Amino acid sequence: MTMTPGAAGLGALEARLKQDLAWLELPAKSWVPRRVVDGEGVFDVVIVGAGMAGLVASAMLKRLGVDNQLVLDRACAGEEGPWVTFARMRTLRSPKELTGPAMGMPALTFRAFYEAQPNVLGAVLGAALTLTFTQEQLAAGAWRIPFFVGLVIVPILLYMRASVIEPEASRRSMATVHKEDFIAALKNPGRNFLIGMGMVVASAVSFYVTFGYTVTYAKEVLKLPLMQSFLVQMIAAIVMVIVVPIAGAISDRYPRKPLLLVSLIGYFVSLYPLYSWVISEPSIAKLLVAQVVIGCFSAFFLGVYCTTLVELFPIRVRSTALAIVNNVAVLVFGGFAQFFVTWLIALTGSPLAPIFYVMIGVGLGLIAVIAMRPEDAGREQVADGIVEQAL
Repeated sequence: MTMTPGAAGLGALEARLKQDLAWLELPAKSWVPRRVVDGEGVFDVVIVGAGMAGLVASAMLKRLGVDNQLVLDRACAGEEGPWVTFARMRTLRSPKELTGPAMGMPALTFRAFYEAQPNVLGAVLGAALTLTFTQEQLAAGAWRIPFFVGLVIVPILLYMRASVIEPEASRRSMATVHKEDFIAALKNPGRNFLIGMGMVVASAVSFYVTFGYTVTYAKEVLKLPLMQSFLVQMIAAIVMVIVVPIAGAISDRYPRKPLLLVSLIGYFVSLYPLYSWVISEPSIAKLLVAQVVIGCFSAFFLGVYCTTLVELFPIRVRSTALAIVNNVAVLVFGGFAQFFVTWLIALTGSPLAPIFYVMIGVGLGLIAVIAMRPEDAGREQVADGIVEQAL
């Protein structure tokens, strides 16, 4: 049986999470003494309602070693929760600041997974193209195929959005709230906007240059084979998929600022010597070592910074603030990355010019992390947001 990239990725993620739980020794061993009344066992906990909240409550209790429990739901087995039945919600879409049933573990959030996933799929598609087409065919027009693949998602998203029906009262309410939040975010941007932009810049230069530019750099500057360059990118991306959840799990147990500092300092310090070594005598083996090492530092940073970035802003303006911070930083340092890299190459004449650009971005991220104060992280927890939505 042939496994699709998506299925293989989900299987690898599941195995990674199982390993994380084993390292954390979770779930904890049962510690509540069993009780018997009139000759029959008694449950320590009974949860009525097996919706998402009920199932997460059950999982959290098991994680803490309370496993003698019973979860009840009026729906038939297999139909519990809102996934296959009608769900009554105050708004039809959950607020963007909610991370879902992650149980306090960044490694279980959606974002931790999707940060690295596009790199893997892109590398797989690139490898498939180089295996299928010749260099002449790629130059003649086959290089456009990835763009068409990316466009396929547009009609799917339009259909999904058109299928969502929101009550008129909800639309009016949300429009008013969004306008107020947007104005509030612009009136008081604060230092955390700059801190957030600095960290996003470090992430953007990693994606657009260190990984997105790898194949072009290997082919045009290092004169390495195209197919093998794609394989290097794919391996480095797989390494990132593995490291990101581990970093998220570690950030659950230790302060995030030191973890961010260690990852960015390692990233910054290793860039120049690694690529100098690669350029001295270019080879696929050297490029692979450099990309894997740098990928580990980058992935560790991504696994920690995602949660840190969210916690920089109060819940009321969080979505708006994140949108401004992310879009401005990515537009300037990501969207113009190829321009800046080309300009630096022309200015310096050095094949290390792209690395200088990455070092600038990582350096800005490092300055941003150093400027963080203890009160910047963890302003308001997700649980508070849930309470606000319930009131």
